[in-house]
Amino acid sequence: MIKSLDIDAVLASMSLEEKASLCSGNSFWTTQNLDRAGIKSLLLTDGPHGLRKQSDFTGDFPDLHDSVPATCFPSAAGLAATWNREKVYQAAQAIGREAAHEEVAVLLGPGVNMKRSPLCGRNFEYFSEDPFLAGSLGASHVQGVQSNGIGACVKHFAVNNQESNRMVVDVAVSERALREIYLPAFEIIIREANPWMVMCAYNKVNGEFCSQNARLLHEILREEWDYDGVMVTDWGACDDRVKGLVAGQDLEMPSSQGMNDQKIVHAVENKELPVEILDRSVRRFLTFYNRAEDGKKKQGISSAPDLNAHHRIAVETAEESLVLLKNEDQRLPLAPPKENAPVAFIGELARTSRIQGGGSSHIHATRTTSVLEAAQAYTESGQNLIFSPGYRIPETESCPELISEAISAAENASQVVLFAGLTDAEESEGFDRDSLELPAGQRALIRAFADKGITFTLVLTSGAPVTIPSYDHIPSILYTALPGQGGPEAIVRTLFGDNNPSGKLAETFPLRLEDTPCFLHFPGTPERVSYQEDIWIGYRYYDAVDRTPLFPFGHGHSYTEFSYDALEVSAPRFTDRDDETLQVRVRITNTGSVRGKEVVQLYVHYPQTQIRRPVRELKGFEKTAELAPSESATVHFTLSRRDFCRYDEYLGRFVLDPGTVHIEAAASSRDIRCRTELTIETELPQKPLTWNSQVRQLLEHPRTRDWIAPKIPDIIAAYGNYDPHSAEARMMEVQAMEMPVRNVVNHCSHILRKEDLLPFLDES
Repeated sequence: MIKSLDIDAVLASMSLEEKASLCSGNSFWTTQNLDRAGIKSLLLTDGPHGLRKQSDFTGDFPDLHDSVPATCFPSAAGLAATWNREKVYQAAQAIGREAAHEEVAVLLGPGVNMKRSPLCGRNFEYFSEDPFLAGSLGASHVQGVQSNGIGACVKHFAVNNQESNRMVVDVAVSERALREIYLPAFEIIIREANPWMVMCAYNKVNGEFCSQNARLLHEILREEWDYDGVMVTDWGACDDRVKGLVAGQDLEMPSSQGMNDQKIVHAVENKELPVEILDRSVRRFLTFYNRAEDGKKKQGISSAPDLNAHHRIAVETAEESLVLLKNEDQRLPLAPPKENAPVAFIGELARTSRIQGGGSSHIHATRTTSVLEAAQAYTESGQNLIFSPGYRIPETESCPELISEAISAAENASQVVLFAGLTDAEESEGFDRDSLELPAGQRALIRAFADKGITFTLVLTSGAPVTIPSYDHIPSILYTALPGQGGPEAIVRTLFGDNNPSGKLAETFPLRLEDTPCFLHFPGTPERVSYQEDIWIGYRYYDAVDRTPLFPFGHGHSYTEFSYDALEVSAPRFTDRDDETLQVRVRITNTGSVRGKEVVQLYVHYPQTQIRRPVRELKGFEKTAELAPSESATVHFTLSRRDFCRYDEYLGRFVLDPGTVHIEAAASSRDIRCRTELTIETELPQKPLTWNSQVRQLLEHPRTRDWIAPKIPDIIAAYGNYDPHSAEARMMEVQAMEMPVRNVVNHCSHILRKEDLLPFLDES
């Protein structure tokens, strides 16, 4: 019988040294044990798209190639392309079952950092460029894992968006970008799913390492979001252990071999660290320990997980993640191969299929098959299926002989599918890409096919956007992201029409690297990277500058068509109350000839604002059930006050602006199907009035507008001979309105007297 610890009693009985020891690991993967108090080591291990439990987890070093077999699901880039909370939950639940069977206490994942640049080598482990999509799917992932009585650890908190210099770089980012872009995904997960752990990132944010950043760890995470779980460092992210403890860093991983424990003890003994702060972190660890022990009661560790069932979930999830980027003249699905009409599979990636990314998340999959093998099984042992590699993996340059053989194979086929994409040599944890291009041999193969006039379908495998040579020549493109062990089967079923693709892009594909919003500022120097693009990342940037991408955010075709109509909102007006909500509904109809699912995206569009805002922002999404031809479904959304807010850096809070906004139902960020208007009824957010406030601000403020309005003509005239019909009139009007009131009082006391103004000021 598992008994929970009496936390107060255990804490009271512990020595200073014992308390300090619980604040760091015992080995590379395990927490500290304290037998006297009945505390055993707990196992933390890698995820997030499958269990990566090192076979020998008691050692002091990681071994990326020695892990127990586990189901490999699509990576986060693929999971996000499903736009399906239920599928993400099911996949994460299966991962959690396997982790529970292996007596894992916490799975390290999911990763929800924003995709600031498509060059980030770890983007395949992150969901999206959009915080609402990443947070919503991340919450489903956490809920799925934790339904098994084990914990999830959301990472990497915060602003960890590149691999270059990731352990030392200082990220300079505005408060508005933090609040609107880089923190909301974490906030959504904290509020909706309450993960057992949050992992801090390696980097600095605005001058301070995340592991000891009190602004992030204490003020925002603890005080604002009320998070009560454990804050753990990324492995080796600890800089100053005592400073980290004060900021809210509870657990350092891995073990520092006692060195940092001694620093904690020394700081307490020398009155540099209040013992209450140490007790705070120990109490959080003991609470987590009880959760882990209680979780074992429902894990059913004695019964092995059904790996066949998990593989089926992996296939189904992969099927929903595939994105049909292009399908001119309905080239897809393919006709079944026949003796006189064979199908050619071209490209080594058909035979050496890539299903996941490289680095700490690399899974020892329970099943491994290639797309070619899956196609051979589908077509009865490969009858009427031709294969030619076309290029080598790994490659250093193109191979004319292989290209020539591939052209001959394609010319003998009635339908051609060319497989291309990135390998672990091009994208992985640990380094960033330096180009959006495909490897040279693949580019040469594609161009050779285009030059020969060979029509083909492109199957594109990568964890992040790439550019596509000879794009205009390619009529159909299927994007797979990194689809997990079920991917090869899902790809074949989709190519031949047994699965109707319903995935949508969770990130923008640019036409070229120079078009990306942070092109001039990525990855910065080893010491510092400046996020000068501010809130304008992903589709927010492309919409703001009206730049056409290769494929927009949310894009994805189907083998059928859908219409949108009957968009309705529950009220024509929205007021500034915390409990105010708006109900939205829209009808979706399958107008094509085959069954299919549609991802319905809900955006809030800001036609005119005083403060610059994104053109539109995603605030809701739902994937319909499979609809038969002519079948309709009504999709429902709920919007809250926060969905219409922007962050005001001066006021230090989210604010609601008055005016008209549009509610848009869309098939992508560039494919708006229907729209309705909503009026926001509230006062314009007002900044405190001080001696440095401008005359314009007094005119806008409800407390002073009636008092200052009659004085405006005199204030303008006081700075020159004002003639409203003169060429200088506009200059004088603007200059007067932008004048700080201290200047007006000092130079025009006959118009504004200090004693008359003082009662209106918030700061004297």
